[in-house]
Amino acid sequence: SQPSMTDVRYVGAERTGVWKASGYGSEWEKKSSDMVPTWINDIAQTTGDNPILYTATTSGVYISNNNGSSWNTYSDTATPRQATSIATNSASNLVAYYGTDAGEIYATFDGGESFSLQWAGNGKPIKDIAVAPWFNIYAITEGGQLLSSSDSGSNFFPLEGATGLNATQVVIDPTKPWVAYVSTADNGIFKTSTRGIEWEEVNLSLIHIWRTRLM
Repeated sequence: SQPSMTDVRYVGAERTGVWKASGYGSEWEKKSSDMVPTWINDIAQTTGDNPILYTATTSGVYISNNNGSSWNTYSDTATPRQATSIATNSASNLVAYYGTDAGEIYATFDGGESFSLQWAGNGKPIKDIAVAPWFNIYAITEGGQLLSSSDSGSNFFPLEGATGLNATQVVIDPTKPWVAYVSTADNGIFKTSTRGIEWEEVNLSLIHIWRTRLM
């Protein structure tokens, strides 16, 4: 979504690129005509009046500073890795992280001008990333393992309290960044209020909890 324009949303599609919705979804416009790939794995945006839009694609990361009207590409190697997930830091427009199909995590601290390898990974693709500003960074690897970093992404460790959850997505509470929610493949939704140390099931009245996704 676009924080300064509440009726604007961005959607990344698997085969048709990035689309911008205005009027709360009443109008749609394709915004990825100058992208080489059209397969979008993930999309994220910084907050503030001049947001930066990032897309994780099959050919690396694409960055837009003008609401998707044009894009610049960034790749970490001469042969770009597939960027599988991407997340921004709500406390800083200059910070973003992305994960690759090789299990690495890269970070930018200058608004996408450059990225550096933060974590070499464990060989499993990074399926999701979320940044809890001032606290920690969460990552989910292929197979559903939930990891956490408390040193800006230099080291990630499995969260013992989340062992066996088979995580699919992690979302940070925008008003309480020490609180996070995790959806799972077959166990519903879990919540932590202790920066990932302890997790509690919060399915409440949910009946169908298989392959849960969060927004």
